[in-house]
Amino acid sequence: MKRLDLFLLFLLLPLDFLAIFLAGVGVYFLRFESVLKDWRPAMELIPFKEYLALISLVALIWLIIFALAGLYNPRPKRFFDEFIKIFLACSTGTLLVISIIFFRRELFASRFIILGGYVLSIFSVTFFRFLINRFRHWLYKNGYGVKNVLIVGEGRLVEIIRNEFNENLYFGYRVKAVFPKFDEKQVENLAKETELDEIILVGQKFSPEELKYIIETAHEMHLTVKYASDILGGQLFKINSLTLAGIPFIEVKMTPLDGWGKIYKRIFDIVVSLVLIICFSPLLIFCALLVFLTSRGPVIYQNERIGEKGKRINVLKFRSMYSEYCIGKQFSNSDAALEFEKKLIEEYGIKKGPVYKVANDPRLTPVGRWLRKYSLDELPQFFNVLIGDMSLVGPRPHQLREVEKYDKSDRKILNIKPGVTGLAQISGRSDLSFSEEARLDMYYIENWSPLLDLYILLKTPGVVLKKRGAY
Repeated sequence: MKRLDLFLLFLLLPLDFLAIFLAGVGVYFLRFESVLKDWRPAMELIPFKEYLALISLVALIWLIIFALAGLYNPRPKRFFDEFIKIFLACSTGTLLVISIIFFRRELFASRFIILGGYVLSIFSVTFFRFLINRFRHWLYKNGYGVKNVLIVGEGRLVEIIRNEFNENLYFGYRVKAVFPKFDEKQVENLAKETELDEIILVGQKFSPEELKYIIETAHEMHLTVKYASDILGGQLFKINSLTLAGIPFIEVKMTPLDGWGKIYKRIFDIVVSLVLIICFSPLLIFCALLVFLTSRGPVIYQNERIGEKGKRINVLKFRSMYSEYCIGKQFSNSDAALEFEKKLIEEYGIKKGPVYKVANDPRLTPVGRWLRKYSLDELPQFFNVLIGDMSLVGPRPHQLREVEKYDKSDRKILNIKPGVTGLAQISGRSDLSFSEEARLDMYYIENWSPLLDLYILLKTPGVVLKKRGAY
């Protein structure tokens, strides 16, 4: 999902809470501060402060009911379908409140507040949802957040989809091109020219080999794949069905880390990385002083790596090498250092494949060797997590020259943010071959869950202290 879609999806939570809260406050003033209080005097006046606390709790509980009702599902919905879900969710929430009152009569006894709150909440939640949808459609109509798509296929359905998307931008899709056949070179050129987001395959039968090739190529280019009509046959992929413009599509999911999963992971990263920076600040200062006092050069080494979707990022580390051997824009002798590194890889390299590792690296300072042994040189990467270049958990980022040697299937690793730690790091660190590391990273991407992240984070300190796979 694009950042705009994620932001609007996240915005539903506070807006729904506000809508329910305002409905509760509104019905309170209708009952106790309007002409109704004289027309039908209340038997018991509920203190406003107590009522505010109660309505806030009710709003939070209703948000859970809304989530269970599918109101935070990121898939596009018709407004009528959304209204039906709002109606059912508010009805369920009201029945829950009535049940609590039945068993605990001391809360309050105003039937008008219950019924009025029910009606006003349906109206207010629907109104806010309507405003969000109108705002989204306005953004799409003006070109903000629109997904650029390529259609591959021929026939009447292709024309229907193209016309629907281009004439009704409120769907959030713009057709940039139509290719009768899938051609990797053409798709690659189009992706570079138009910032392509998705490929839609329409009305063709593909062999298992063709389908696998298309999906791998699309994932290499960080493109989502959707299908119109039944072309999957018996293929087994993580799929998600949806309807756009009345046409059924099936989306091939690269990872469950999307929608609310992505929002949750980002919030988790911000909160936990901030807490870790504060907790480890004495150790960060101590390590920085050690590097500063024991060797010349910058304390922090900016190591250029490849991040999510091929973006170049500067991964922060405490400098562990003598500055004359460091590679990067920070250092004037970077070219000579790179040539020396290539010789070291040939003589002392302990890994096969795209990623290199030098055993007993002579370029390390004594302090740097100690920092690396306990992975303390990577502590500054919590700042990478905080600013959004990395995640706490994910595949480790690699250098451009390493990524250029990836196989097509290996590039799937780049579909999510790299991590400070990951499944490969708790399973052997440098003891693993690149193929083993890549296989573990693929498993993580395809089977991500908050519990898996928590498991990896909790296991990481033990692995680091055991110094398994550290060089």
